Order: sequence, then structure tokens, then C-alpha cells
Amino acid sequence: MNGLATPHEYDITDLLVKGKNLISIRIDNRVIIPIGVNSHSISDQTQSNWNGIAGNISLLATSRVFINNIRVFPDIQNKSAKVIVSVKNPENMDFKGN
Repeated sequence: MNGLATPHEYDITDLLVKGKNLISIRIDNRVIIPIGVNSHSISDQTQSNWNGIAGNISLLATSRVFINNIRVFPDIQNKSAKVIVSVKNPENMDFKGN
């Protein structure tokens, strides 16, 4: 993925195995996108291109069963709301909810 303006998020759950895993990040600094003469990332003023990872980098572990999305549709006249909750359960685990 190319871009610095938005976070890059990748779900690698299906690529992991039980036990130890080695996760590598490969960064390709080739200029493969025409950026124009007035670019601030590669110019005579910066004398280089931006290398590495810009911004936050983190690795998150989440529960295997989790709330993926919540949508709320308020009904102001009836002082109520319709709530739609999407629960992810990729392994079809049994769980008790209230």
C-alpha cells in the first residue's frame, strides 16, 4: 500500500500459527509514483527521500471473539434507538453473553 496520510492496518490472524511467529516489515523506498517537481518528500531542499516508517507502528492482539462494528439509529420521537452490533467469531467459539 502506498500512502502517508492514513494509517495502514493489516489483519494477519490467518497467517499466524500457534507458538512463535516471526513478523517482518519490508520497506521499499523506490520512487515508483511520479511525485512532481514540487514534492516536499524528495527535493533539493531535503536531499533525500523519506525512509522507513512514518508515524506510529504497533502490533495489537485482540480477543478471538470481539465486537467488530456498532451502528445506532436513533428514533427521537419515540425516545428509542435501533442498535445493530456485528460480532466477529471466526472460530465459532462458544461464549455466554448477557
